[in-house]
Amino acid sequence: VKRVGLALVGLGNVGRRFLRLLIERKDTLREKYDLAFSVHCVVDSSGVAVSDDGFDLPSLLEHKMCGLKLRELREFDEGLTLAVALDRVQCEILLEASPVDLNTENPGLSNCRTGLEHGLHLVLANKAPLALAQAELDLLAADVDVGILYSATFCGGLPVLNIVRRDMVCGKILGFRGIFNATTNFILE
Repeated sequence: VKRVGLALVGLGNVGRRFLRLLIERKDTLREKYDLAFSVHCVVDSSGVAVSDDGFDLPSLLEHKMCGLKLRELREFDEGLTLAVALDRVQCEILLEASPVDLNTENPGLSNCRTGLEHGLHLVLANKAPLALAQAELDLLAADVDVGILYSATFCGGLPVLNIVRRDMVCGKILGFRGIFNATTNFILE
């Protein structure tokens, strides 16, 4: 079984749902893909918590579902930064799901830079880092030979980017039309 360490930045709706999927699909991931994921670093608006052995995911999810902050966990370290946390634990992937802020580069873009500086693959659910600095992030990722995946940032409920990357490798896109949110669709109907 290949063990994959994760750093999870953002424990709002997306981050909590991701935790739930890791819990619910643990056996499937192990049996079908020979993978075991463990979360060693978590970040919310109160700060950073780390666990060398990996967090107990059901307990962490329950903690967040009760509306509690990471600062109330024993693994919380006051003043700990993401960069220092990533120095302490073994992670291969950083999932960036902090709130979108297109007016500043924080926290999303700085989190992505930190992850790449630590040689981590990035999985983005936050579109701001891409909107603000995709070319820079692509160069940083290439420099450390890691990948950036971001299909959750674009038509999150549809596999649009995955279809283009994986299923239409030899295809040619001739055009693109559509209404990409329910509000616009409702108004136009």
